[in-house]
Amino acid sequence: MKCRWKHCKYGGEVDKNKAVKVGIAYYHPECYAEREAIQKIIDTWHERIDANPMEAMLRKMVNDLVLKQNVDAEFLLFALNYCLDNGWNLRYPAGLKAVSKDDKAHKAWDARQERIIRQKMKEQTEQNDFIMDFNLPKTNSSYSNKPKFSSVLGV
Repeated sequence: MKCRWKHCKYGGEVDKNKAVKVGIAYYHPECYAEREAIQKIIDTWHERIDANPMEAMLRKMVNDLVLKQNVDAEFLLFALNYCLDNGWNLRYPAGLKAVSKDDKAHKAWDARQERIIRQKMKEQTEQNDFIMDFNLPKTNSSYSNKPKFSSVLGV
């Protein structure tokens, strides 16, 4: 099957079993996630900044950052929300470039990613503890054959 994301980074061919199907279109899971993140960035802009932006300029800026400058779309969405929550006054789509380079947003993103990784490791550890078999086989220990302490003292 052919991946329908026109910016596919995986060569365009997708295994039907691994593909995400939307209507009649098939996508790589990564391509679909990136597509959805870009749409969420645009939706966030509409909801929180300007309901009627210059749509072509907004899409061009988001696509330029994500597709050409390789800014992670999930990070850009996080950074946009982070900056808006912390009092940034964005008026033009070109401000997304400054959002993508904000040090505080990067530090908050790193902390968030670290929390996610720790949570996954904790869940995996809990799951592995649950699966472990505690019925260990009995070993032939030579401990019982050793002389007792009283025999050493001659009592």
